Amino acid sequence: AKWILFSEISMPDNVPLSISGVSWGNEGSLIVASGNQLRCYSKRLSDESANKVSQITGINKSFPTLFHVVDHLNGPLPHHHPTLLLQHILW
Repeated sequence: AKWILFSEISMPDNVPLSISGVSWGNEGSLIVASGNQLRCYSKRLSDESANKVSQITGINKSFPTLFHVVDHLNGPLPHHHPTLLLQHILW
């Protein structure tokens, strides 16, 4: 799979540390960790981002959220992926 840029998020200038973690939150929101801060970004795609997705991928399907775009382009992780194995061990 290749990386595509269809949307950007910007961290405020007052955030002193670099990004230390990124994760999907409940309902498809994006959570970004930086130092002692957690920032939550909307799951909804702007019209501009949705248009970019259509142009880049050639898919004329409407994706309601960022999570849906990533899921469609990447699909599920394989069962032997380290992240899934770790989740099963900890569960």
